[in-house]
Order: sequence, then structure tokens, then C-alpha cells
Amino acid sequence: MIQEAIQKGFKNIISIAEDGTLHHVVKGIIAQRYVKSSNITIAVLPLGTGND
Repeated sequence: MIQEAIQKGFKNIISIAEDGTLHHVVKGIIAQRYVKSSNITIAVLPLGTGND
């Protein structure tokens, strides 16, 4: 999903969930080859069960 979004031109990503979701977001950014990872912004909203 992240790679597809970046391919479509999105460069600002918001991760809304727990650390496992953020892990998948970061892996997707690193794995893609469309844009330099340093040109992508990530915002994190920690709303998982551990953040109650």
C-alpha cells in the first residue's frame, strides 16, 4: 500500500496505529524505488492498545 501511494506521488505519510503498523510503513518506504527515502515525511499518531 505504501509503495503504491508513493508511486502515485504521495510524499507525506501518516501512520495511525501501533508500532507494528509503523514498522510496515517504514519497510515499505525503504523497499520502494520511486523516490529517495529522505524525501518522504512520516507523521506518527500512536493510537494502538499500548498507548491508552
